[in-house]
Amino acid sequence: MNRLAALPLLIVGALTASALAPVGTASASNEPDVVVRYADLDLSRPSDVERLYARLQTAADSICLSSSPYELARYAAYQRCLQAVLDRAVSQVPSQALLALHRASVGTHHRGIAHS
Repeated sequence: MNRLAALPLLIVGALTASALAPVGTASASNEPDVVVRYADLDLSRPSDVERLYARLQTAADSICLSSSPYELARYAAYQRCLQAVLDRAVSQVPSQALLALHRASVGTHHRGIAHS
C-alpha cells in the first residue's frame, strides 16, 4: 500500500486567462488548493495508477478555469493550466508508472513536455 496519504496541488494565478505561476506546497494568499488522497491505492497495480491519474485530472479541472473550445485564447490558457497542474502533481508522486501514464497521455492529447 502507498505510504503517502495525500498529494497537495496548488496553482497560483490560474484563474486569470494567461498567468500561471509555479505550483507549491504552501500558500499565504487565496490561491486554489486541492488535496488528492491516494492512500487507498496500491501504485504497483496499473488499475490503481489509472485511478490516481483520473483523480489528478479531476483535481486539475477543478483548479483551472474551463472555457469553451470556441474561445480559442481562453481555451488555450485552460489547456496550459491543466497541463501545468498535472505536470507538477505527477512529479510529486514517486511512481514511474504514473509518470509513464502521464507521458503517454501528453503524447496523445497535448504537445510533449520534457520531464527529468
